[in-house]
Order: sequence, then structure tokens, then C-alpha cells
Amino acid sequence: MSVFGACSQLSYLRLGEETRCYALKASLMDVVFIGCSIIDTYAKYGCIEQSRWIFDKLTNTDVASWNAMIVGYGINGYGKEAIELFEKMHDQGQWPDGFTFVGILMACSHAWAC
Repeated sequence: MSVFGACSQLSYLRLGEETRCYALKASLMDVVFIGCSIIDTYAKYGCIEQSRWIFDKLTNTDVASWNAMIVGYGINGYGKEAIELFEKMHDQGQWPDGFTFVGILMACSHAWAC
């Protein structure tokens, strides 16, 4: 998790991708916090499609992984997608927390149209 955080702070996309590959090979993607870190890293690079791909591949999702993807959409200006994901989260029985609502508010404030 620390490596992904450092990669996103320092804008080392290549190192982030290499670390993601290692996580996949080592079967670490099922560790929720690692999956969240990868989602967050790609979102901070502006690679929202890769973030969503990772999110969709997670076998164990919790409120943290939903929040990471919602915030990822938010910081990249995808308010509509963030709200749709929030609705899907609710439909699947996952309860939002305070961070979820902050993510939705951020998404709407950064969106082209919400």
C-alpha cells in the first residue's frame, strides 16, 4: 500500500504498473486495502478506466473499495458515474459511510454536469 501511495504522490506511473503486476502475480488483489490503493493510484494518474477495471476485478468489495472508486470518479470529473456507482453500491446492500458522501459531494463539485 505504501508503494502505491508513493507512486501516486511522485507520479511514477510505470512503477505503479509494475507494482500492480506484482500484486496480481502474488494474488494480493483480494486484500481490500491493496485493491483500494491500486484504484486510487490509477485515478490520481487520470486513468479512470484502469481504476474501474481493477474495481470490477475485486472479488471482495467493502465500503472502502466503493469509496475509492467513487472518489476516483469524483476527482476526474465523472459525477454521473460516481452517482451511478453509489446507486449500485446501495442496490448491492453495501451501506455508505461519511467518506462515501464526501466522495459524492466531491464528484458533483468537480463534474461537468451532475
